[in-house]
Amino acid sequence: LSGADLRDTCLHNTVLSGANLVGANLTGVNLEGAVVDDVRWRANDPRATGHPSS
Repeated sequence: LSGADLRDTCLHNTVLSGANLVGANLTGVNLEGAVVDDVRWRANDPRATGHPSS
């Protein structure tokens, strides 16, 4: 997700199979528990994978 800010993102019940989210801004989006398949994650923030360290 180039240029995306997912610091406040929760992945919830979302299916993003084959989605192209490059350049998307998902800040504050509730995606907790998502199934992320074939999604192009390009953010430098490791939390952008939907797996925050906290």
